[in-house]
Amino acid sequence: TDCGITRLVGQPELLSAYFEVDENRLAEQAVNDPRAAVALDVAALRAETSVPGVSVSGLVYDVATGLLETIVRP
Repeated sequence: TDCGITRLVGQPELLSAYFEVDENRLAEQAVNDPRAAVALDVAALRAETSVPGVSVSGLVYDVATGLLETIVRP
């Protein structure tokens, strides 16, 4: 819940370079929404065909409370 990449929100040129997308597609990356970002990452990992048979889940760790939230079940 305190990912360092959120510090780049005001610098779209750096974010677009990092994500390798055009600046007008940055909203699709869900930089300010850790739950949506985790869901996107899990979807990308699950779509990866070079690692068959691997179970992937997605969690968000709340740095303020220490709680872990399951976003995507394996």
